[in-house]
Amino acid sequence: MTGGIFGIELAQLPPSLAFLEKLTLLNPMQEPMVFLLICLALGVIHILVGIALEVWDKLKRKEIASAILDHFSWLAIVIGLLLILSPLVIDMFLGGVQSGTSGQGLSGTGVSISFSPENIMKTWNGLPGYSKIGVVMFLWGMLALFLFVGRKSKSLFTRFAKGGYELYGIVQIFADILSYSRLLALGLATAVIASVVNTIAVILGETPFIGPVLMVIILIVGHLGNILISCLSGFISHLSSAICGIL
Repeated sequence: MTGGIFGIELAQLPPSLAFLEKLTLLNPMQEPMVFLLICLALGVIHILVGIALEVWDKLKRKEIASAILDHFSWLAIVIGLLLILSPLVIDMFLGGVQSGTSGQGLSGTGVSISFSPENIMKTWNGLPGYSKIGVVMFLWGMLALFLFVGRKSKSLFTRFAKGGYELYGIVQIFADILSYSRLLALGLATAVIASVVNTIAVILGETPFIGPVLMVIILIVGHLGNILISCLSGFISHLSSAICGIL
């Protein structure tokens, strides 16, 4: 699916195995930006599923106000941001990959993002319809959190302070999504390591008498170690966080 196996590109396989090359969906070494986009999409799906489960749990407990104001508002914020930024993502990632050039604005309209007052309406008019819906969803979610997350507080100041603090969670959500970029680094790193292991094995394989034995040992130990590193990287960050929490 990724154009290679154990550091060997499918195009280098014998003709009898040439059919495997047709199974290639994406080569991360040749299209790293597309692979990065897929990794970030997995992060977004993870966040959305987690929030949706929280909404469902609150609805099951008949805590409708909490489900809508405290959790569904986060869904509106995240989905709204996706709709707002999707033209830029399409233009920067997919457009740049296909044309080899960077984007020229929102979905090729030539309208650039600017916070200057004179350009706000121009930017708004340049947005596609779904991005305008995203703006409405994003603003509604922000207002709902800011105004109602501290609704149980009697003090108006405390209520708004809790709302402002809750909005700070946007930073954490972005951090969680961006953390999925490690999948790109992991994929590229393990591919390079596998290729290096193969190169070392071939070089040592030319050693007289014991060359074939050394080649087999290097291939087995190197690739098993590479697989082990890949498996550990899936939860090593969570393990380190847990250890820091205990200490």
